[in-house]
Parts: sequence; C-alpha cells; structure tokens
Amino acid sequence: MPRKTTPAIERLNSKLVEVPAPPGSTIQSPCKIFGGGKFHNGYGAIQVDQKKVKAHRLAYEDEKGPIPPGQYIRHKCGNRACCNVNHMELGTQDENFYDCIAEGNQIFAKPHHVLFKVLKCLDDGKTIQEIADDLRIDCEEVESLSEFWDYFGAEFGYRQEILAPFGKAGKDQLHQWLDERLVENRQAYNGAVVLCNEMSQPQPHSQAAS
Repeated sequence: MPRKTTPAIERLNSKLVEVPAPPGSTIQSPCKIFGGGKFHNGYGAIQVDQKKVKAHRLAYEDEKGPIPPGQYIRHKCGNRACCNVNHMELGTQDENFYDCIAEGNQIFAKPHHVLFKVLKCLDDGKTIQEIADDLRIDCEEVESLSEFWDYFGAEFGYRQEILAPFGKAGKDQLHQWLDERLVENRQAYNGAVVLCNEMSQPQPHSQAAS
C-alpha cells in the first residue's frame, strides 16, 4: 500500500515560526519564518511534486490563488524567509528588484555588486541584452547603471584613493556611500517618471471669466 504523503502546504505550515518583523520595517505583525531548507538567496525551499519551490510563493498561492504572469511577490517586511501572506504584495520585476536594493538583499548581496557586475560585463564586450539576460534585469537598467557610473565613477575613484589607507573599514565606507548613491539615483528616477506621467495627463481647460 503506497505511503500517504502530507500535502506540501501542511508541511510548510508545520515549519513556520513567528518572529518580530525586522527593525525599521513598517510592518507591525510578526513574520512567519520558514524553518526548513533555504535556497542560496535566502528564500525558503520546499519540495512539491519532486521539485523544490519557494515556500513563500506556495503560501501566497494557497491563500490568494495563482500569481499572474509577469508579477512577482514583494516582501513588505523585507524578510525573504517570511511566509506571512499579509506581508506580501504583487509587483513588477523592477519593483521587486529595487525593494531588494533598498534592503541590501539583491542576489549579488549589495547594490554596488550589481553595478560592478554590469561594468565587468561591458568591459568584456557583452551586449546590453546579454548582460540583462545574465543578471535578470532589463536593458534599461543596464543602461541606467552605465550612465550612473559615467556620472559618479570619477568621484568613486577619488574617494577610493582617500579611503584606501583605512583597509576594510575604508572599503566598507566607500561601498556604503556608493550603495546610497545608487538608491538615491533610483528614487530620483522614479520621481521624475511620476512627474512626467502627471504632466502628460490632459489638463482641464479653465473657463474664462465672464
């Protein structure tokens, strides 16, 4: 007689542990951390039909239904191992990417790692499309990071020279400065896009005074 298997969602729920949301998070309710295995990037990994899937996606789809094509789950708490569906919302790949940058959780660990990877690929002669495919970002983002470096590269070199005598502490300070500029640059870009969109909307014509 075949052995009865426990449904994946039950196995997932049995491994959840409640912990406070990370400091600085806007979320007040506790995170539900998956205590099983993890993928290399910190997401919970659970076996479903002989295939490992992300635990938080399983939790979301069990409660909310299928995730629409082109949509990604954004952790509002910033905790990748969290499976509390109330801490999740859907968004685009770009929104998810910049959530990760703001939290320092991007696949390359820090925002400047993404930048350096793009610059290395450009030096190697790769095309914009090849880099975008390799790093799982879009072509516009590759171009944006390249333009960012054209603007900030010289100042980065100057700061690197000044901080070099301080060893690892100086290097950490340098990378923190660069990460902050990267996030500020994205926020400014997003703000400009919103402003342009608002200005492009038809404005009601004011009626002349009679």
